[in-house]
Order: sequence, then C-alpha cells, then structure tokens
Amino acid sequence: APGSLLAILVQAATDGGSVCADGGPELTTMRWGLVPASTSKTQKADHWRLFNARCETVDALGSFRRLLSRRRCAVPVDGWFEWAADEFREVKTKQPHYVHRAGGVHTDRPLWLAGLHDCWESAQGAVETFTVITRDSSTSLVWLHSRQPVVLDGAALQAWVGDADEQA
Repeated sequence: APGSLLAILVQAATDGGSVCADGGPELTTMRWGLVPASTSKTQKADHWRLFNARCETVDALGSFRRLLSRRRCAVPVDGWFEWAADEFREVKTKQPHYVHRAGGVHTDRPLWLAGLHDCWESAQGAVETFTVITRDSSTSLVWLHSRQPVVLDGAALQAWVGDADEQA
C-alpha cells in the first residue's frame, strides 16, 4: 500500500543525483508514493497522491518530467492486486484479484515494474519516495481494470535502470 517501505532497483547515476554510490544500478528501500522534492518541509507527506504516474503524461507533468532522465527505478514484485466490483452485486465492496506471472507466484523471477523516484527534504530529514508508472491495460487484463503497471522484462529492464549518462 502507498506509504509502505519497499525494495526498489534505482537507476545508475554518476552525478550524485541518485542513491547509487558506484554508478551502477543498486537495490535499496524507499516509500511507495512519490513526494516531489519541491514539496515544502512543513507539509505532511501524502503518499496516496502520486503513487502511480500515467506513462502517457509522465513527460508533460513537472512532478515527473524532471525525474525521467536520472531518477528511474524498477520495483520487484511477485504480482499486484486489482480491485473490481462484484459482477453479481452479491458483495457491496470491491473484490481483490491478484495478477502475477504465468506459472504462479513462486517463480524465481520477479515482475519488474517501471517507476520514478525522488528525495524530499521533510522537517525530519530526507525521505526517498517512488511512484509506479502505469499504462492502458493489456487485452488480457482490460476486463479487470483499465490501467496496469508498466512491466519491464530483460532488455527493457536494463535499458530503464542502466547508465543514466548513456540515456541523457
């Protein structure tokens, strides 16, 4: 849930703009739910406001645009929950559906979700946060939800969190 501390793989960086020390991608922990660096120190963190970022507008919105070149990350997960209304209306609340890799959740390969991260200076100190990038749902998931996380695999994962200097 937004506000949770999760493991993420952060993009390689050589400019000090990342938590990476050696210039290579690094596994670290951050809070899910982006709090932009521009947020005032006196404001309370709202991790629910920017926990997702639409891929169609990520390069147009100031909160995300400046993060695209040097603040990329990938979130390793076994799967994610989507909540859908009960089609038979037998239950008044939404029903959870767990989306995971074919073959079950106990595979040796995680799903990698594309994200962006930032560092906010709160009154209590630095807080590293991230958002998950979403896209229109694939044809196999559109029955469940209109959006889904951007899933990175193989070369796409390497390209997303690879050396920032090569992508600039």
